[in-house]
Amino acid sequence: TQIADAVLAAGRKIPRDLSVATFRDTHTYPIDWSGPQIDFEAMGRLAVELLQSNPRAPQRIRFKTVWHAGATLAPPRR
Repeated sequence: TQIADAVLAAGRKIPRDLSVATFRDTHTYPIDWSGPQIDFEAMGRLAVELLQSNPRAPQRIRFKTVWHAGATLAPPRR
């Protein structure tokens, strides 16, 4: 919301004057931010498990990420 507050204070509007995309979790927020959505809680739980198991080799872990269209991207200019 700090971004939105700063944009409004500058007399601008999202998404008319500025597009915003941000990583978001699965919760609902007052502003419908556009951007990739991921389960940060699941990521944190797995990170703790990995640290506690002390793996000998690096592991590649992938998390499902879904694009959330939101309401903060302006249409492309013509």
